[in-house]
Amino acid sequence: MKRKLTTAMSLIGDPSVILLDEPFTGLDPSARRHLWDVLSSVRSGGSTLILTSHSMEECEALCTRVAIMVNGRMKCLGTTQHLKSRFGQGFTLSVRMGLKENGQLASFNPLVTYVQSHFPSAKCFNSDHLQGYAYIQIPDPHTPLSAVFRALESAKLALNVQDYSVHQTSLQQVFLAFTSDQQRYQQPEQEP
Repeated sequence: MKRKLTTAMSLIGDPSVILLDEPFTGLDPSARRHLWDVLSSVRSGGSTLILTSHSMEECEALCTRVAIMVNGRMKCLGTTQHLKSRFGQGFTLSVRMGLKENGQLASFNPLVTYVQSHFPSAKCFNSDHLQGYAYIQIPDPHTPLSAVFRALESAKLALNVQDYSVHQTSLQQVFLAFTSDQQRYQQPEQEP
């Protein structure tokens, strides 16, 4: 309740710049959605919003520019599209496998081998055998989407692919890449 009150107080007087620190933390989904709408209309009215957040979903919905900080230093600044293009890891391919004639799900192995034969840097990073999904990262951002679609369409029947989708690297994945760098470079604290 206190967070809602302080956020509302920051909007009094139609300020030109509004600073908010994690404004969505602790809000239920309904209140969160309402606050998104309020802040979007405030931004549309010409006010500048500066907010801190660990939620990239919120940043994509509300921010025209995003800065990512690591160890207290700004590592990047730009539009969400710029950050995804510049620091993204290519594309993610989500593939749902179909059923074989015996009613069992088709194996992921031929699919992964096929994709890697066309895109050698591709890696299967997750699979859900119960739902029949495979998630394959194609890390080369210069890979033409047309080549990905052409390769999958030409082998869709042979590999028993029911459907698939191609996604650009998300802002969340960019954020996680930067924070994993933070963890890698943090030095352990020394005892006195």
